[in-house]
Amino acid sequence: MLWTAQEKRKLRKQMRSGVPIKEVQIGDRTHISIRYQVYQLGLYIKRWKRSELTILEKLVSEGKKPWEIDIPGRTKIAIRNKAIRAEIWKPKRRHIHQWKTAEVRNLIHLVSVCGYTARSLFLNERFPGRSIDSISQQLRRLRRKNIII
Repeated sequence: MLWTAQEKRKLRKQMRSGVPIKEVQIGDRTHISIRYQVYQLGLYIKRWKRSELTILEKLVSEGKKPWEIDIPGRTKIAIRNKAIRAEIWKPKRRHIHQWKTAEVRNLIHLVSVCGYTARSLFLNERFPGRSIDSISQQLRRLRRKNIII
């Protein structure tokens, strides 16, 4: 059921008057519906306090990673995103190790002819430096291209 202009006005009025989002009441609307509408209208943004930023800066400078930091009322994702946006912390770029043609040919042979699985290739260390996920993903790509059945 769509929200009427009158319901939206009531919602804005309650939010501006400082009613906590959990206590907002609009007719027979559910709490989830109200919460969704609040975010859709851009009425609820929990702003970062200077004290929270100071704590974040201090802990990052001491060597803590954003996911190791606990700030009451903030999720790990919110902390990570704020650290990146405020340029307090920069995520490391992961180097993607491309598959060489010889490796792909060897993988095709070992799977098609010898009957190996990604797990057995990983456990037998047939592709040093490759994770089981990397081997599995490469096999999926080859199957998608109908190179391996």
